[in-house]
Amino acid sequence: GFEQSIPHQQEKNLPGGGNWVVQKFGGTSVGKFAVDIAQDIVIASLKEHRTAIVCSARSTYTKSEGTTNRLLRAAREAERIGSRKYVDIVDVIRADHIAVAKDTISSADILERYSDCVNAECDNLVKILESAQHLTEVSKRTEDKIVAKGEKLSCLYMTAVLQDRGCNAQYVDLSNVIDFPVGERIDDSFYRNLAASLAKAVHACGDAVPVITGYFGDVPGGLLTQIGRGYTDLCAALVAVGIGASELQIWKEVDGIFTADPRKVPTARLLPSVTPSEAAELT
Repeated sequence: GFEQSIPHQQEKNLPGGGNWVVQKFGGTSVGKFAVDIAQDIVIASLKEHRTAIVCSARSTYTKSEGTTNRLLRAAREAERIGSRKYVDIVDVIRADHIAVAKDTISSADILERYSDCVNAECDNLVKILESAQHLTEVSKRTEDKIVAKGEKLSCLYMTAVLQDRGCNAQYVDLSNVIDFPVGERIDDSFYRNLAASLAKAVHACGDAVPVITGYFGDVPGGLLTQIGRGYTDLCAALVAVGIGASELQIWKEVDGIFTADPRKVPTARLLPSVTPSEAAELT
């Protein structure tokens, strides 16, 4: 299966030794270029490095029709008494993720396992939405769980695409990664503990390539509220810090990390490099 556990081996026996690179792929990149990412970036990287991947929820064409926005629309529909439109939205998400896999995955076995996982996640999503509608409220915690489905589906897809191309990839769901006491607010100790827990999740994959969901569980005050929609980039940076990666690569459809948002600040400059710790402070 996608989460099959493989016994951990000593770092020195693994490809690239302890020389880790974390690659974070944005939603539009996964939506449009998953096969290129698998072949030309991830598998190519494995020749020189141990590689861990973090993926955002897929967006194929526009952000408004991306998975995350569809999920947020489903959450709003669940707050409307008597509405069942959220079921239709989930069905669109389900069909989209299965259709793209049929076009890009040749192994019938991998495609079937992936489709089963997609159906299970979407069925569970409908139950979450139905429960929220019964309570006539989508709490912050519930909204986080709803939005998290986007990254889960995206990572399941990328895992399947990699496996279909001979890569020993393993899906890593971070929903329960917070295995330490958490206070009422997010502080430095929370991030330090989270980085250590993320490292444990990566090392549990043994010699497989971890494909990691950006959603990392129930946080004080809600993930979307406290951190915002950039939490997947933060997750990638914390994975890099936790495993002591030599490099964090954030792949998007823009040229890199700027001193400010170039769409709003014309004088924004492209930074030649940033450290994983600096990247963790950007969100």
